[in-house]
Amino acid sequence: MALIKNLNLIYGTEPFLVEEKREELFKALHTEGSPNFNAFSGKGTDWDEVIRLSQTLPFLEDRRVISLSDTGAFKGAAEESLKEAFSSIPETTYIIFSEASADRSNALYKLFKASGDIFQYDNADKKDYRTAEKIRSDVRDWARKRLKKEGFEISQRELEALMETCGYDMSNL
Repeated sequence: MALIKNLNLIYGTEPFLVEEKREELFKALHTEGSPNFNAFSGKGTDWDEVIRLSQTLPFLEDRRVISLSDTGAFKGAAEESLKEAFSSIPETTYIIFSEASADRSNALYKLFKASGDIFQYDNADKKDYRTAEKIRSDVRDWARKRLKKEGFEISQRELEALMETCGYDMSNL
C-alpha cells in the first residue's frame, strides 16, 4: 500500500467501496485491538473529545487512529476548531472520515484535499451516461476478478446475466 497520509476522507454513494477502503486503511494502520484506536459515529459526535484525542500522542504504539463515520462534518460550514486542530495534528495521528457525501466548498474538504487524501466512490446510477458506463465496466471487471479469486470462471454471457439480476450495486454482488 502506498504511503498513508494523516488526513483521509472516504465518501460516495457506493457504500461497499467506501467500507472496503476504510477497512484497507485500518488494516494497513494495524488498528485491530489497539488502545490507540478511537471510533466515533453520527451527527452527535463529541468534537471536543475528537480534538483532544487528535492532539494526544499514542500510548506504547507508533500511531493513533481516529475513525469518524457519518458525522456530517463535510456538509455545509465546517467547525473552525476542527480545521485548526486537524491542521496541526502530530505526525503519529491518523484521521479517517467515511461519509455518504461531501461538499467541495467545505473548509475541512479543502484542508483534506490540500494535506491529505480523498477517496470518492460513486455508483453508476448517480452519473451521466458516459461516466456510468465506465463505472459499470469497472464493476463487471471487479466481479470477474473477485469470482476468479474465489476459483470461479464466468463467461461474458453469464456475467451480463449476473449484472442484470443483481444490478451494479457492489453490496448486492
